[in-house]
Amino acid sequence: MKKLEDIRGQLKPVMTNDELAVLYAQISYFKPNKNRVGRWAKTLGYRLTKQMIDRKVLWFYINEQIED
Repeated sequence: MKKLEDIRGQLKPVMTNDELAVLYAQISYFKPNKNRVGRWAKTLGYRLTKQMIDRKVLWFYINEQIED
């Protein structure tokens, strides 16, 4: 089980729900789902954005405070 400080370097300004779910699974005992990952992302400073590409809705989490 990793700590939040260990994964801070893996956070990017734009991340998908799947990418955040992998990181959430590393620091939590709970199984990641959309609700838990979304709440955790909000505490990290991310906001949810959806975008339609090729008639599919894609969900992204954006954090302007993180620089590349």
